Amino acid sequence: MSRAMRRGSVLVTRPLDDSRRIAGLLKGDGIASLIWPLTRIDPIKTGAPPPAGIDGLLATSAHGIRAYADLCARRDLPVFCVGARTAGVACSLGFDAVSSAGEDAAALAHLAAEAPCRHFLYPRGRDVSHDLADMLTSKGKKVTERIVYAATPSGDPPAPVAEALRRGTLFAVTLWSRRGATLFSDWCRRRDVGLQETQLIAISDRVSSAAEDLRFQGRIIASAPETGAMIAAIRRVAPQLPGWVGSGGEDRGLPQSSGGRKRRKKGLKGKKTRTTPDNPGQPRTT
Repeated sequence: MSRAMRRGSVLVTRPLDDSRRIAGLLKGDGIASLIWPLTRIDPIKTGAPPPAGIDGLLATSAHGIRAYADLCARRDLPVFCVGARTAGVACSLGFDAVSSAGEDAAALAHLAAEAPCRHFLYPRGRDVSHDLADMLTSKGKKVTERIVYAATPSGDPPAPVAEALRRGTLFAVTLWSRRGATLFSDWCRRRDVGLQETQLIAISDRVSSAAEDLRFQGRIIASAPETGAMIAAIRRVAPQLPGWVGSGGEDRGLPQSSGGRKRRKKGLKGKKTRTTPDNPGQPRTT
């Protein structure tokens, strides 16, 4: 186990490629992690071409826009995305006009409703937590949906993760979707896993509620349903580990006041906090 986090690790539960990327970011901050991809991304091939009259694309995930790009060579349509990461992936795939709308489906619906496009194609996963098509139909837009991938349960955790859960040595568990939260909760409940010494870091209240039957030490909710806010939340609680030091060996867990003196924060045990992504040292207790 990393010297930076001697008494626990953060469990990252996104699909494998995403989890590896996040683990790399955390490692740069001296935060050790374990990976259990609760789901894997399985493409769904569709032989149906995009319908005639499409003049815009909707993308709520990088997986959706990647799957569309694999199925269709057309890159001239404007793409309206949720979040900067999805927009960045769309740009890397060669789309000419890419716009990013906040970090949730409601913000995307607002952006797309203001666009001159009249008929959108929405390549999406099999399971979604929102009805983007309904949001836009109510605003006079037409939306054609295509299911282009499925988030399939990946099964039991790797042996090191199972052992850490059994022994209660994880510092924090991160949950990124209701589907993942339900899978994690079911696995832990069947094995009577105790999480009383483990923090939950969830991307939203809805995701946290999907694991409400689990007894965590505390629950931290990201300030926005996006990766940056989750990373900020993880960085916020990492200094609670005894012996934690930052990537350069310095104690990065004590934010500097304007006078240059370090300010200590109270622990989060028993608290539910919401972390601001651009100032991860200042949570808002809810």
